[in-house]
Amino acid sequence: MSPDPSNVDRAIMVPPYYDHSIKKMPIYDTLLYCLRYVAMCGTSLSSLAMYKWTIVIIWFLGMSESLSGQGRPTDYASKYNSGQQQGQQQRPTSSIPDTLQLRYYNIDAPSVYHSYIDTALNNTVHNYDEARHHTVEYIHLGNQGSAATPLIYSARPYVGFHAGYHQYDMYNFSLQSLKFYEGNVPLVNGIFTPVGSQDNFTVKADFARSYSDGFAVSANYRRISQAGIYQSEATKTTNLAVSLRYQSASKRYSNYLSIISNVNEQDNGGGPLSIGELDARGRGFRRLISPTLTDASTRHQQKYYNLTNYYELSDSAAALQVLLRYDIGADYRYYKYADDDLSSINDDTYYDTLLVDERGLRHYTRINRLHNSFYAYLTDNKKLNVRAGIVYDKYDIEQDVALSTYHNAYLAMDGSIPFLKSLSLQTSAQLGIGDGAGDFNVDGALKLQLGKIADVTAGITLYRYTPSLLQRSLYVSQINIWEHDFTNPVGSDLYAKVRVPYLNLSAEMHQHVVNNAVYYNAEAIPVQYGSIYTNTSLAITQDMHYGIFYLENSILLQLQNENIYGLPTYWSRHNFYLQFHMFKRNLLSRWGVETRLSPAYDGLAYNAGVGVFHLSGQQTEFYPMTDVYFSGKVQKFRLFVKLENVNQLIDATKVDFRIANHPQHDWAIRFGVGWLFLG
Repeated sequence: MSPDPSNVDRAIMVPPYYDHSIKKMPIYDTLLYCLRYVAMCGTSLSSLAMYKWTIVIIWFLGMSESLSGQGRPTDYASKYNSGQQQGQQQRPTSSIPDTLQLRYYNIDAPSVYHSYIDTALNNTVHNYDEARHHTVEYIHLGNQGSAATPLIYSARPYVGFHAGYHQYDMYNFSLQSLKFYEGNVPLVNGIFTPVGSQDNFTVKADFARSYSDGFAVSANYRRISQAGIYQSEATKTTNLAVSLRYQSASKRYSNYLSIISNVNEQDNGGGPLSIGELDARGRGFRRLISPTLTDASTRHQQKYYNLTNYYELSDSAAALQVLLRYDIGADYRYYKYADDDLSSINDDTYYDTLLVDERGLRHYTRINRLHNSFYAYLTDNKKLNVRAGIVYDKYDIEQDVALSTYHNAYLAMDGSIPFLKSLSLQTSAQLGIGDGAGDFNVDGALKLQLGKIADVTAGITLYRYTPSLLQRSLYVSQINIWEHDFTNPVGSDLYAKVRVPYLNLSAEMHQHVVNNAVYYNAEAIPVQYGSIYTNTSLAITQDMHYGIFYLENSILLQLQNENIYGLPTYWSRHNFYLQFHMFKRNLLSRWGVETRLSPAYDGLAYNAGVGVFHLSGQQTEFYPMTDVYFSGKVQKFRLFVKLENVNQLIDATKVDFRIANHPQHDWAIRFGVGWLFLG
């Protein structure tokens, strides 16, 4: 089933243009001069290729001065919305509105619509790194595309089987992430972010198109390729997700054929062999520093094929609609780590108990999954959306020489049930009935919507799960390193979420209580916590502005009875910027400073051989990571220029170690461009 456009707003909605009437001031010329100066500095700071790209951007900005047309049209948005009311403020002919809103739905909930808003500018424009696309950010090993972990605790409850490899979750696509847009307007969104040379770049492209004959296509592509500035830290991430929808003429039957490919590759140097060389070599000579490991690499690969079928039992005009859904899929994954050169004197220390064969190490796990699920949906295409069903997954598992099979079956339901106009119950539940019998994950919350005043959600999650395959069993070079029979963890998460639109304020609090929690100790070995683990977190975001001045704040407070997961007690992000139009209002610009703060805390290390973040036994020192940036938008074209890690310009001897023995990158100039095409 696909959305019925009669039930929602138009697919493309262009809000009235608001004229701030900002007069041109000398500050515009001053800021533009600063941008040109930064670009010229790029010649000596980076490569000739970057210099050329910077010149192109500056040329584009200069040309924007002449893009302004003569006069004003009677209806500037007639191409996009012929139904706009008259009498609103008008724009120059060459300009289109700053905001475009599209409606889309996901495969899991074809009757629930979401808004895709192409805002004038947002923080994802200059924050190209996926680690910074979260309310509370992730940290990685310094190079984009490298292993990453969140700074806030999350229980990640599941039912039955789980592989346990999480270090690349942040980058990968899933079936649920695919979006299908309304209407027949094709959408293409592309982003390109190079730095230094052709060995370091990120490319993203999204495509969506619906056709009048019942077909629709959604596709997402991303390539992260980073050589890095240190030896043996190169990364390459390739993600592709494509889904083809077909809907019958009667609109009762629809199916989605989806193919998802995620490939994560990383060279594992283990950080500098000698931290003292960081000062001796200095910026620009980092590649001369010897790595701890010289020939170690990781590759995770997933190929997922899925066919989703929907059939609508009820009449399309009925107040309540009943849908049936059947999925069949095949998921092929493997997780591989190999080190073919163990000649370094540091190998014994790094690998410790993993060093079982002096000729080389190999950690290999292959998992093939056959997926079947059946659901029944009940929806009014408004606030009532409920589904219930049964899921069966068969796992064939190969851990080097160890072969096993896991039959994971569970009952599942989730939904939104309205009680009053402003009050609804949000619930979900899974109950294991196969090899994971006894596992469960139940969540229930009340959501109160008070219009523009506030949205309040309060609920609780109760769960019991089987420890992951990696926590239970590990083989390296066909040798069994550990075999654990852990007691299944049992826990709860009491939470509340508040959003106050008038104050631009959002807050989310969680109280986690877990019995038999499993974590990785300083030797990267999974152990079970002997007491009850508690974690209380409060995450707050608040935005404010006055005129062209804006300040955005995100704050995390996190208290634990014992820091078994190496997390900070405090973290915050502060983004101060000026936002205004330039070049006869053709360019919307943002000039900002963004900083991230966290005090010293007992942090994490990363063990590449196992593929996990674990307690380091070291303190992560305070380091105010600060970036200065410019971002701009002309119609649907975006660009940014960013000076990263400016702290090193103040003190060149300071290096940021977010993860033990893995320095974050030195200061550098980065830029990127993006386009959104609708046609």
